[in-house]
Amino acid sequence: MNKKQKLFPGFTVIVITVIFTMAGCASMSSEPAEFPSDFIGTWERIDRPKSIKLLVFTPSQGESVYNRDTIKSTMKDSTESYYWFLSDIYRNRAGSYELTLIPSYNTNLSGMIEIKLIDDNFEINSKVGIAEYHDWSGTWRRYYPDKAFGDFTYKIVGSNAAKTVIISGYTGEGGAVQIPSVIEDLPVTAIGKDAFDKNIKLTSLTIPASVIMMGNSVDEAEDAFDGTTGLTNITVDEANSVYSSLDGVLFNKAKTRLLLCPQGKSGSYTIPSSVTDIVYAAFEDCARLTSVTIPDSVTSIGEIAFKKCTGLTSITIPGSVKTIGGSLRDELIRGAFTECTGLRTVTISEGVTSIGGSAFTDCQSLTSISIPDSVTYIGGMAFGGCTRLTSVTVSPVNGRKWDVEVIGRNVYWIFIGCPLNDASKKVLMNAGYPTQQGRF
Repeated sequence: MNKKQKLFPGFTVIVITVIFTMAGCASMSSEPAEFPSDFIGTWERIDRPKSIKLLVFTPSQGESVYNRDTIKSTMKDSTESYYWFLSDIYRNRAGSYELTLIPSYNTNLSGMIEIKLIDDNFEINSKVGIAEYHDWSGTWRRYYPDKAFGDFTYKIVGSNAAKTVIISGYTGEGGAVQIPSVIEDLPVTAIGKDAFDKNIKLTSLTIPASVIMMGNSVDEAEDAFDGTTGLTNITVDEANSVYSSLDGVLFNKAKTRLLLCPQGKSGSYTIPSSVTDIVYAAFEDCARLTSVTIPDSVTSIGEIAFKKCTGLTSITIPGSVKTIGGSLRDELIRGAFTECTGLRTVTISEGVTSIGGSAFTDCQSLTSISIPDSVTYIGGMAFGGCTRLTSVTVSPVNGRKWDVEVIGRNVYWIFIGCPLNDASKKVLMNAGYPTQQGRF
């Protein structure tokens, strides 16, 4: 579109609809949906959009020329500013303007966004919200504004008979909190990501039978309760078809997957023998736990499952566990026991086959480790930053992979930052460790 378009001086954004597409600028309908004037909210995270579209509803007095060839734009989230190119602008029959912006480089958008559009004569500053966007899975997703109900904020999602309620936030004084099962005569089916984020006054939580998702997914309930360091007990209604609880800990219905241990739980804890999987971040930041007993029913320990469990002094991983989770995806440390700074003793039993990248990174009290013959894979930085680790016991095993990862210019040695003694270095080299210029 080459012709100049008109906007208004003194402009105030009432509503902005944002849509991004996977490849370039998809067309929008010439008659976009009319959204109410209070349709304003914060952005959900969007990973590296190819483009976004803003639907701008404007007041009706005054005019100024906006030229897409001269306009500049800046989008700002909670951490950074990004320059975007204006690809297209036109006024639709509803009296609104559709702007298509393309980023100058790949980026993410999250948090409350501020947009600034500038040409020679005109500048707009506005807080904006998402109404609809296209995600990487190819699904159209609608953004819904928050409403208030007692101590909760919530969103009504879906349409017609499929409408349900998501709890999006909590504004109360903490203590014992019960999630309502019905709001506006609609079932409460989810507790959204960050709903109780960093609420240190929350001590116990009761979840009704209607709630069938928490956080980003059934297995990622921690996303709803990050930083709730005072939470000691979770109770789930027995009629719930997806979740269950036992001794204040959250499980799936069958209690085969341990989903979330409250971050305020203290002392010793024994995982039930029905559990086969300890999922991603299940015990993350449970700093008051002093011991955890893992039964031989468990077969996998997820990434960051015990991250920052600083009160743990020892852990025994039974041979039933095949994988100790961990990775360095996106150069982020995602080890199952990363930053367990009080951990002095780790027993890895015969039968374990994989120790993931960064699995025990920054376990700064660990002084020795014995790797059993059953282990055939050790990921990059598995023991990196263990600043007291001097002794390693390991035997040569055919086919074992010491995965010293190279990401960009960085080399992630498995024992980087460990003051290994000479005997341990010799043992590692005899076991096939790929040292280079004395680096481990």
